[in-house]
Amino acid sequence: MLGAVGLFLLGMGLMTRSLQAMAGPSLRRILARVTRSPASGALAGSVTTAIVQSSSATTIAAVGFVGAGLLTFPQALGIVFGANIGTTLTGWLVALLGLKFGITQLVAIMIFVGALLRAFARGRVAEFGLACAGFGLVFLGIDVLREGLEGLEGGVTPESFPPDTGYGRLLLVLIGMGITLVTQSSSAGVATALTAVHSGTISLAQAGALVIGMDISTAFSAALATVGGNLQARRTGFAHVVFNLLTGVGAILLLSPFLWLANDAVPSLGANPEIALAAFHTAFNLLGVVAVLPFAAPFTRLMERLFPEREQRLTRALDRRLAEDPGNAIDAAATASRAIAARMFERVCAALDSGGGVGEGAETETRAAIREVRKFVTESALPREGSADMKRRLRVFHVLDHLARLERRLAQTERAAAVREDDDLARTARALREAAKSGREILESDHTDVASVRPFEQAWRSAADTGDEFRQLAIQRAQVAGTSLEELGVKLDASRWLRRVGHHCWRIARHLDKLSATEERAKQTPTT
Repeated sequence: MLGAVGLFLLGMGLMTRSLQAMAGPSLRRILARVTRSPASGALAGSVTTAIVQSSSATTIAAVGFVGAGLLTFPQALGIVFGANIGTTLTGWLVALLGLKFGITQLVAIMIFVGALLRAFARGRVAEFGLACAGFGLVFLGIDVLREGLEGLEGGVTPESFPPDTGYGRLLLVLIGMGITLVTQSSSAGVATALTAVHSGTISLAQAGALVIGMDISTAFSAALATVGGNLQARRTGFAHVVFNLLTGVGAILLLSPFLWLANDAVPSLGANPEIALAAFHTAFNLLGVVAVLPFAAPFTRLMERLFPEREQRLTRALDRRLAEDPGNAIDAAATASRAIAARMFERVCAALDSGGGVGEGAETETRAAIREVRKFVTESALPREGSADMKRRLRVFHVLDHLARLERRLAQTERAAAVREDDDLARTARALREAAKSGREILESDHTDVASVRPFEQAWRSAADTGDEFRQLAIQRAQVAGTSLEELGVKLDASRWLRRVGHHCWRIARHLDKLSATEERAKQTPTT
């Protein structure tokens, strides 16, 4: 029996990873595209989880979307709630294919064909082969588990477990939670309960209580994964726990009416306890989502009050748990890059204002933030070569490169002062200051766009076009006024400084604009 559970876990792991690899960024983008409200998010979350067979993958994607500003927190909550419904598909597959219709012969063939495809094919075909092998191992594990339970016939009966009383059900709920915490898979626990109720080892009432505990414990596993994560990850993880606890309480209250329905009102349902258990699992999760969705707004406010926005770091969007998925990692890095760019544009305005400059703390903060984002992207999972995510990754590196160069330019405070003190250079600098001010305001808003690139480009070209003219004029004035070579050098350096600062601002705005355009297209059309 333990070996059978191991086979099931191994098969689920192979199948989930392969299905995620086959889906690639397309499924992620579709998820963001169709989520427009908590209700549509719940539908999208349930379908996505049913496809990839992993509620954790769906939840992590939702956290990444919120961190990147692609979704609001209420929309992401809908996805998390819907993931609970999607996980119940595994129970139906086990009940129908694994127990009602024996497919052992077909399973053996699937494992063999899948292994061949994995060995000799490449790309998505190889991943499909691995998914087939994983699917086969899941049902091979179910078949072995069924045989093991049949060997216990007569020795282990429903009387061997806590009785169907209030205290007994509570004890079984706790046992179910423990099983999921040990196996780290509610699907494995539900499959075991289905097989046990099918073989008569436990009753439908006992199996129902076990499944409730397994469902509750899923949220605690997900919450543990968010420990140390960013604010949105912690909010999502805690919301998942609260939701599953509420659903679990509702399921306990629903268990007795359901048992009456299965045993008395619809005897044919009670005659197939594995089907009844799968139906109960889906029913209480579905009813839980339907009951909570109308209260999504106050539920969101409660989570925001419990986890207030205290993080002001420029890199607060980064979360190591998002690094496992290339798309999520790039979304987070792009969000952090926009925050850093907004702070840098603020520093450009300060450097060009008559007051001049900002504190050393801002300089240290932006420099450290640039290093942190670059390290995060470098250590994140690589997107597929030639994919849209790979192009977005390169754009993030371009933004970071220009941010680092702009950082070094802004550290040259004596050249910024020379720009402010020269009337000609100050006039040229006004356009750049206005563009930087506008860009900062938009980057700090709730939108993912940046200001039009054109003002930055015009400011840079203006500084570049007047550079040669200013150089000649400065030399002529120096000859007439008898200015020293050192003073002349300061003016010429200031002119070059202004041109370089304008160029870096323009390139930062351009690459951020391209990143935002890609994200906007991703909401409208899935990436292939």
